[in-house]
Amino acid sequence: MAERIVATCMDRRLPQKIGAIADGIHVSNAGCNIAAMRDTLVALARQDKEIREIVAYVHTDCGAMGAVDDARNGHVHKYGGRIKHTLLDVFMGRSWKGRDDLERRENVGVQLKALEEIPALVGREIAVRVELIETSAIKVPEIDHSEFALLILKPSESSVPEAISKAGLKQFATYVVQLLNVSEALGDIELTINNLHVGRVVLGVAASSKAQTLSDKQTLKSAFPNLEPEEAYVE
Repeated sequence: MAERIVATCMDRRLPQKIGAIADGIHVSNAGCNIAAMRDTLVALARQDKEIREIVAYVHTDCGAMGAVDDARNGHVHKYGGRIKHTLLDVFMGRSWKGRDDLERRENVGVQLKALEEIPALVGREIAVRVELIETSAIKVPEIDHSEFALLILKPSESSVPEAISKAGLKQFATYVVQLLNVSEALGDIELTINNLHVGRVVLGVAASSKAQTLSDKQTLKSAFPNLEPEEAYVE
């Protein structure tokens, strides 16, 4: 059983980096936004009594933090209601000196504060911490934007890069959201489609969860009528 939950941003540059530095149950959304993934974190920690730590990996050059900074600078109209509710509102009333300060100081503080609330919700002692990844140190190949995709997975201890490969997607071109419920990911999907202009959304399917996959597809179609989500087996 895992002793750690590893929370990250959905950024396409991170899966291989995270896989090399941290093992545990992987969870991800736009910006490593702990408040928006809280239900998943609490549920996982309650289910697995071996969990002793939750570590969040935020990063520099974060698209989600770029949206937060852009909205603060007067462009909130560019972002839909789901994004505002799940991501932008978390930073309302806070101040920072620029994008770099937002990513290195403010976001670290926001996510740590949200993490510190979780042990009480779970009902036992769990260590929490936040680490910052410098994305400039990650070597990313040139990839055409037309190959970008969003892969939606359930939290798992298995290798995320392996899941990307099994889904027939390309490493460093795939944004990955890992949450227990697709309904928790709607803001992240909206950001990916509308603001990152990623047109391909793939549901990672496990053989044992066909009924859940059908429900997830219905949720997506209800929220995004023009979206045609694909399915890919990732086991």
